[in-house]
Order: sequence, then C-alpha cells, then structure tokens
Amino acid sequence: MKSRLLGGVALLEGCFLAALGIVFLKSSQLVAGGTTGIALIADGLFDSWSFGPLFFLINLPFYWLGWRMLGLGFLLRTTFCVGLVSVMVELLLAQVTLQVPYALLSAVISGVLIAFGMVLILRAGGSLGGLNILGLCLQQRWGVPAARVILATDLLIMSAALLLYGWQTVLWSAVCVTLLGVILGRHYRPQHRSSAASEQVA
Repeated sequence: MKSRLLGGVALLEGCFLAALGIVFLKSSQLVAGGTTGIALIADGLFDSWSFGPLFFLINLPFYWLGWRMLGLGFLLRTTFCVGLVSVMVELLLAQVTLQVPYALLSAVISGVLIAFGMVLILRAGGSLGGLNILGLCLQQRWGVPAARVILATDLLIMSAALLLYGWQTVLWSAVCVTLLGVILGRHYRPQHRSSAASEQVA
C-alpha cells in the first residue's frame, strides 16, 4: 500500500515537472522530440486546437501498442500521465505567463524540468507515451534498436521545425532534447525490458 502511494505521488510530481517544462518550451516557441514535439508544432499550426488536447489525441494510437507489448498496468499509468500532463499544461498556460529573455535559457530550463519529470514517471512504471513506445515495440518485435527509431523520428520532427520556424528554433530545441537525453541517461536505468518505455520524451 505504501509503495503504491509513493508511486502515485511520484507520478503526480513527474507530470507537474514535465508540464511546467512544456510551458517553458511554449513561452519561447521551441519544440521537443517525440509526440511532445509533434503536438507543439501542431499547436502552432492550428489556431482552433491547443497543446493539451493535441498531445492526448496524438498519443492515442500508441496506447494499443503499449497494452499489447508492455501490459495493462503500464497502459493505465501511461494514459493517466498523458492525460494529467495535457490538463496541467492547459491550466498552467491559463494561469501563468512566462517571459524568458533568452531562448537558450528556456531550452535549458525545459530540458531539466522535463527530464527529471520523466525520471520520476519512468521509475514509477509509467511513461508519457508516444514514439518511445513505438521504438520499444519495434525493438521487441523485429529487433530494430529503439534508440535508432527514436533518433530517426526526432530528426524528422526537427526537420519539420526547421522548415516552419527556422534554424534558431531548431538549434535551441536541440539543446533541450540533448540535455533531456543526457539527464535521463544518467539518472534512469530500466530494471527490465517490460518496465522501460524509453529514455526520451514522448
């Protein structure tokens, strides 16, 4: 009972840190990798949709994969985390206005916040869904390294950002993604295959 309570608290803390990091990204019009980056780009393209609903909807196709490959418990925790981050981002955007003077500073802050949020979420057996689940499933099913899948998809996302926003946005966004990956690699080690969603943001 105590371990479940602590796990729930860790999920809440991790979701809040990740949501706050995403708000910093949006404040400087930066993007990230995975489904977070796709949702941020889509948010900038479609005025009638905001980040929260987009992030939740983009992750929907990956829930089935997570359930088939990683189990029902993982699916429920991931769905909870994705939904909570979606809501928290919308609430923070409605209540908090951030004006970061330098995009580089925003990239560093967001990378640190999202990374440590992900560490807490992953250690509690959840994830933020997305392309990292696809990478893990491809690795388990066909032996394609998950890291290569994630790298390839992140490159596509950054290429789209380059076409839409220019090289400065991509440069600072790459700082965020790199810092996030370094922190995750240092502070999170999957205990076994079924518990690992990824070492990058969704």
